[in-house]
Amino acid sequence: CYQNSLTVSETRRQCALGITWNRGAYDSKFAVDEAVDAPLKHVTSSEEILRYPFPTPELFDFTCLLEEAEQHKDRVKIGGLWTGIMGDSYRMYGFERFLTDIALEPDLIHTLIDKLTDVYLALNNKYFETMKGNLDIWFFGNDFGSQMGLLMSETMWCDYFYDNIKRLCDLAKSYGITVMMHSCGGIRPIIPHLIRAGVEILDPIQITAKDMQPDQLAEAFGDALIFHGALDTQQILPYGSPEDVKRETHRLLSIMKDKGYIFAPSQVLNKDVPAENMANMYQAVRDAVQRFA
Repeated sequence: CYQNSLTVSETRRQCALGITWNRGAYDSKFAVDEAVDAPLKHVTSSEEILRYPFPTPELFDFTCLLEEAEQHKDRVKIGGLWTGIMGDSYRMYGFERFLTDIALEPDLIHTLIDKLTDVYLALNNKYFETMKGNLDIWFFGNDFGSQMGLLMSETMWCDYFYDNIKRLCDLAKSYGITVMMHSCGGIRPIIPHLIRAGVEILDPIQITAKDMQPDQLAEAFGDALIFHGALDTQQILPYGSPEDVKRETHRLLSIMKDKGYIFAPSQVLNKDVPAENMANMYQAVRDAVQRFA
């Protein structure tokens, strides 16, 4: 629950960071909101960023989640703020300008990312304190990759993000919470850095992206990382036959059966995925569990 008032209409909303969004998700499970106005798009100095009224912990009340956690006390409980220190940075700053200024204005980008990390450390600390003993996994995410690889060089990623990701992971671990991180795209070059920073479960394993083949990932990182996802939602699930889905599910489980693996599709199951393919996916998992038992 957020204590301050926010501008919300039928077509647009403003979030606590001051980003304006076109609304879509509220009326369709398959739609998403689109960020359309960046509150820091005109900043020219680090001082302007630091003066911006970022949200603070006292504006949030997370106690409403305790009842829900109690209702599901026999299940694994996953939660936490999404903590998009990259995604929220470029939504506040403007996407194209953000990617350009990673190289041209590093002081500004460092200030923004570091400040957002401080904001999310404070907010998540209140969340974790409120949920102490009622949260098993902290799930957070940033999309660091595209279909063709990282959105920046590995060196730049380490410069801007490694220390901040580690700070966030260290906070969750201080509460005894397992860390699960999401990133789409071809992120193989930074996986060793994520492991060192404290990420324990990696989602969603976009196997159609560059260098994200599951057999190679399992061999390289399967002893240090749990994989979550990997069943392709770009081609196999929407356009494959039921037999294609079964075959690919069995292939993934065969590759991962001796590693840490949580089976799931690589992205959400959108309306382009036939119901028959969804059913065959889950049946294939049941069959494989019996075969491997």
